Formats: sequence, C-alpha cells, structure tokens
Amino acid sequence: MIIRLDIINEPVYYLDITPIQERNMFMNAWWILFKKEFRLTQSFWAIAALVVIIAEMIGAYFALQFHSGIPSLVLFMLMFFQSFFLLLYLLVSFQMEKSHTPIWIQSPQSGAFLLSVKLAAGFVLMSLSLILNLILWLWVVKLDFQSSLYQGGEYFQSLLAIEGLIKQHWFLSFIVFGQRALFLAALGMLIYFLIDLLKYAIKGWRWIIGLMLFFAGILVIIWFSHTGLFALIFHWGKLDLSDFSALPTLGSVPGPPVTVIFQRFFPVYAGDIVFKFLFATAVFFISAWLLDRKVEV
Repeated sequence: MIIRLDIINEPVYYLDITPIQERNMFMNAWWILFKKEFRLTQSFWAIAALVVIIAEMIGAYFALQFHSGIPSLVLFMLMFFQSFFLLLYLLVSFQMEKSHTPIWIQSPQSGAFLLSVKLAAGFVLMSLSLILNLILWLWVVKLDFQSSLYQGGEYFQSLLAIEGLIKQHWFLSFIVFGQRALFLAALGMLIYFLIDLLKYAIKGWRWIIGLMLFFAGILVIIWFSHTGLFALIFHWGKLDLSDFSALPTLGSVPGPPVTVIFQRFFPVYAGDIVFKFLFATAVFFISAWLLDRKVEV
C-alpha cells in the first residue's frame, strides 16, 4: 500500500506500507480508541457498578435479618436490567462524544470501525457487570435460603431452581442475556442515528418518536418470533435444560411472576440465537453507513 504524504512547501513523499504494517496500524488505532472509550465513560460504568454493589449489600443485610426470600427475588429482578446495560452505555457514550469531542464524527476511520470500538467496550463492561451481579446474587440466595432459618414459605423457593439452573448452565445463561442485550443495543443504535438524521424535521419530538419506534421495533420482532415462518426457519438446535421443569411450581404453590417471565426465555434454540446475532450485525452495518454519511452524533 502506498500512502502519500503532502507537506506544505516541501516535495511530495510516498510511504510504502506493507499489508502487515497496515494491519498493525489498524489494530493500534483500534486499541487506542478502545482504551480511550473506558476513560470517556468511566463515570457511567463506575456508578453502575456502585449501584449493583450497594443494592446487593442491602439485599444481603435483609437476607441475613429475615430469611424471607424477598431480597433474592428483588435482586433477581435487578439482573433483568442488565439486558439494557449495553444500550444505555452506547447512548451515554454517543452523548459524551457529542458534548466533549465533536470531531469524532470527522474521524478518517470508517463508521464500522468507530462503532465496533464502542460495542466492544460496552460488551466487556456489560459482561463484567453481569458477572458481578450474578456472583453477589448467588451469595444473597445462599444467605436467604439457609434451610434452618428460612421463613418465606414455598412461594419464593422457585428461585432455588433458577439458582441451580444458572449454576449448571452458566454459559448458556450468559449467551441468552448477551444476545438479548446485543439485540436491544443494535436496535437502539439504529433508531438513535435515524432520529438524529431527522432532527431538523421532527425537532423537539424526536426522542419521544425514538422511544415509540424502539418499542414498536421490539413488538414487531416479538410478533415475528412467534410466527410459523420463524419457527420453520429458526427453531433448530434446541438446547436441553434438563432440570428446568422444576421452575413452574413447587407443589401446588406458583412462584413469583418474574420466574414465569424467566421461563419464557426458554426453550433456547440455536437458530434463534443466530437470528438475533444476524439481526444485530445487519443493523450495525446500517448504523455504520449512516455514520459514514456524517450523521452528527
């Protein structure tokens, strides 16, 4: 590869770059931006981690005091919000770029390059947050359901089945959370750029319209995922969860509604996971194309 170097009032120089050197330059630039991303958003992820730790510590205190099962349930519900971590991270990062370094949009790098940095950093932070949340939740469950002290009755004990399921199928549980988070983040990113493209046309209503489009997009995907066509194409590779049958009830007492919601995440099909990753990939490149068209973030 030949790179032309123009220097004012000086002769024109040409720099011969080999493919290996070009790749190394690309990776070095990517790595520099990746590290910069953590510094740019450190207030966001530090606050997010602090919220998780404080919530879990409060839950542990009440679990030790009352052994009712309620702290375990509330903190399990908190883990559901991890699906929105990556989306919130991207929105915060885009806004920080807009307010602190508007020249980001003028970068010579491609939109795919720039967005891949943010997605990678966000996914790493989301994974760490999920792991932290999960470890602390398992600890609270252990405190809450001490057999000789437990006072919550059968109603909350379906959480023990979920605990066992996550321990036994931890990698699959991570994939389920990860692909949902990636799907939501990709959809939100696309709508962010589309709304910003139309900001002069819709003006002050753009974020309300953006929220409406986001939830409408989720509903359309949910509807499509329950059609016969989707089942025909993507319901393959059913992943076995042998002890999941313990979740619906324990005896004749139903569990909390959140366990029913969790149950609807399953059965897991490899085809469904592939679909969501393909969807996220397609939306990623559309968003990158919009960014290359110099949509201002």
